[in-house]
Amino acid sequence: AGSATVDLPALSPKINFYPHRNHSFFRMVVVLGLMPGIYFTKNGFAAAMQPKDYPRVQIQTDWYFVNKGCPAQRVELQLPSLPPGDHALILSAGLCFGSVQEGGVMTQEKYSGVAKVLAVG
Repeated sequence: AGSATVDLPALSPKINFYPHRNHSFFRMVVVLGLMPGIYFTKNGFAAAMQPKDYPRVQIQTDWYFVNKGCPAQRVELQLPSLPPGDHALILSAGLCFGSVQEGGVMTQEKYSGVAKVLAVG
C-alpha cells in the first residue's frame, strides 16, 4: 500500500546511546522510497523510470541534545501514490548529528551518523 510505521526507541546516553563526543545534537530520519525494477537491455542495464520520478517520503524528528537522549516515537510514512510497473519499496532509518551555527541555525554535520535499510519489499 506504499506505507510504513516505524517505532523508534527511546535513546538514553550511556545506556543504549553512545554518540561521538564531538557533536551536541542529533535527530533521527526515516525514509520510505520506491526503487524501480532494473532490466538488462541490448544497451546494458536500464531502470523502468528516471531517478527524478522515484517517489519517496522522509520524516525527521526534532533535534535533541546528545547528553539528554530522546523519547520513543512512532513514525508513520505514506507515499502519495505508487506508479504502475515493477518496483520495490525501501524503508530505511538513520541518525544524524548537528550543531548550532551563527544566528541559532541548526545544521547537519557532514560525514557523521549512521543509517540502515530496515526492509525491502
